[in-house]
Amino acid sequence: MSEPQVPADLEVEEFLLVQLVSGSLDTCLGLLEQLGDLDAKVCSQRSLLQLAISLGKVDWVCALLLLGADPSLQDKDGRDALVLAEDGCQKYPNVPERDKILWLVQLIHARERRRRLGEVGLNSTEVPAVQLQKMAADISACQFQLETLLRSLHERDSGVSSEDVPQESTQSEVAGSGEEDSTIVSDLWRMSSDINISKLHLEALLRSFRKVNMGQSSPLDSLDCNVNRGGEVDPTIPPALQKTSADISSCKLGIEKLLKSLNEMKSGQSSRDVLMRNLETSVTRTAEEFSSLEQKFTEFRQELRAGTTAKSSVPKSLPEIRELCVGAMLEKTHLTRWSEGDLAQLRAVYEEMYQSPWMSCLIKYLHSQEGVKVMVDFESQFIGNLVRRFINHDGVECEGSQYYSFPEFGARRIYVGGKKNDDDPQKSLLCHIASLFARMSMFLAFGNDGRPYHVGDVGRRRQYEAILVEAKQRRRSGLELDEEIVYCLKMKTERAREIYMVAAVPWVIAYHGVRYAIEMLEEQMPSLLNFYEHQVMRLLLSQSKVS
Repeated sequence: MSEPQVPADLEVEEFLLVQLVSGSLDTCLGLLEQLGDLDAKVCSQRSLLQLAISLGKVDWVCALLLLGADPSLQDKDGRDALVLAEDGCQKYPNVPERDKILWLVQLIHARERRRRLGEVGLNSTEVPAVQLQKMAADISACQFQLETLLRSLHERDSGVSSEDVPQESTQSEVAGSGEEDSTIVSDLWRMSSDINISKLHLEALLRSFRKVNMGQSSPLDSLDCNVNRGGEVDPTIPPALQKTSADISSCKLGIEKLLKSLNEMKSGQSSRDVLMRNLETSVTRTAEEFSSLEQKFTEFRQELRAGTTAKSSVPKSLPEIRELCVGAMLEKTHLTRWSEGDLAQLRAVYEEMYQSPWMSCLIKYLHSQEGVKVMVDFESQFIGNLVRRFINHDGVECEGSQYYSFPEFGARRIYVGGKKNDDDPQKSLLCHIASLFARMSMFLAFGNDGRPYHVGDVGRRRQYEAILVEAKQRRRSGLELDEEIVYCLKMKTERAREIYMVAAVPWVIAYHGVRYAIEMLEEQMPSLLNFYEHQVMRLLLSQSKVS
């Protein structure tokens, strides 16, 4: 592609700024390489890198970092690249491009930190220890705020109860408490933000710790944003850190529930006294969770100092973990009318699933779940020999002789007709098993009858319902939509559509292959892919007994 001509009335930096906002990176790579100062302030006292991060331009951020732009440079408000990337994720949640930018900047940030620490003689175990101290301080601050709020609630409830005061007085007190409620809401929002920032720090720490243990000198040398999406956790990261990420998410969810209770209280939907007691109970529980969380960090920091955690608490290699998970799933699998070739084919399916982060999380989760059985009949493509009748996700009684596969949630059994007559029988078997494993995992992990969100989680329910509405609108508009997603929309009941839709992601990946499937989902249904990566995969990995 030919290099663009810079208009005579524009400086190179000004032309690049215009292209950054509305043009294409491909036409500007040559100009970027020739630019004398990549860190020059081109607009509002910001460099090209800082502007690219603020605008959410992943390709520009990647190119500028690779060309040597300085991520530690601060803008007029004192924010460097990492802070700008974190701000972008908070301002635009659930936007994949923002997540990618944060990941890129965190990689460079971790590399530079290791370089600086190496210059003053710190070893690899001290690198995460320094970050853990920062995390522990963040959590202590959040815990202190929670305890302060709890004490204020005790002081309010220690006064005269509503039963001992005339009705007129009680109403006056309730009417005059709006300012105090607003203060509590403000405190809770601040704590929620603090927790979210702590979680971002922790995720950066997880990636940094992995890179340190693997001895990689430059995280961008093998950068592939698509392949690394979804936060696949490497076994060189200690399980204590992985579980802590889930703990922080749980605490953040507790804060969000408190906010919901306060909003109900202010709108008069429930009794004020009852809600205040519920609020106090929730704050107490959250404070206890943070105390436990802080203790985990203290213990883990001590283990790091002793040099015992990184090597003794995790398996030695990825192949060992893969063999553990695949072997456990084979033990849970019961075959009928099979041959050695059938067994080899099934092992190949499980191993192929393990190669993809979007499917390996299913095996890592299910392999340790008690009572789960996979029933495969290699004599038939239908499941009639395994189960005569069953109730499908639409609530209709069906004949097993008419179905290729089905997960029976109550019995924790997965039925598969193993004899596939397709051109590629192994791919067909892979697709069915990927979808079945996803639906069974949703049932067990979320405890909501197969739906991919917890009971009472209104925010996640609405987010998922919006995804279904988006898919329906896209179909009605005649826009391109993968056949498996269309199949999900043809279900008769909303419950069945909710169960099938999230399981469409691993099916599509199994059918099309990772790279093409991710590109297609990002184009057609990015909200569905984002939900699967951030809500489903993270929960399954956090509950898995392996890393």
